[in-house]
Amino acid sequence: MQDEAYVRMHPTLAATWAAPGQRPVIDTWDQHQRRVLYGAVEPRTGQLAMGWMNRPGADGMLQHLEQIARVWPQGTVIVVMDNGPGHKSARVRQWFRAHPHVQPFYLPPYCPQLNGIERLWKDYRHQVVHNHRHRDVHELERASQAYHAELAADPARVRRLVRVNHASILS
Repeated sequence: MQDEAYVRMHPTLAATWAAPGQRPVIDTWDQHQRRVLYGAVEPRTGQLAMGWMNRPGADGMLQHLEQIARVWPQGTVIVVMDNGPGHKSARVRQWFRAHPHVQPFYLPPYCPQLNGIERLWKDYRHQVVHNHRHRDVHELERASQAYHAELAADPARVRRLVRVNHASILS
């Protein structure tokens, strides 16, 4: 399962707890820098490949595919992903032809619930982005790396996050 998450420097606000009678305060600022975090997960083992790529679209996807090929160098690797334009560009299709052990599998349009990594992104945003203000891009990247390390140490948690219950989707 593969996908990318667009992360902005200003925190997204989400529901949070506070002491009775006290209003929570979340520091924000008007920074609109954006980074792209790419991720892939092997749902049976919980092994992850995550990394910041310099650019979205085909350029970032090609960087991420190289990462996937390094993390899983043997056997057949099926990359389950959505139909984003960066996933289907001519250069990406050419990359897949040059690396036959890595094969694309495109999900139907408008079906993010079929890609388990979407729930991992939701957890990531809850842990790292929602209600968190990072001083700069480097601090955001460090927080993201800490999150990745936490997940890498707990593959059972990753498997729970990315599990897709197809029976509930089809009913």
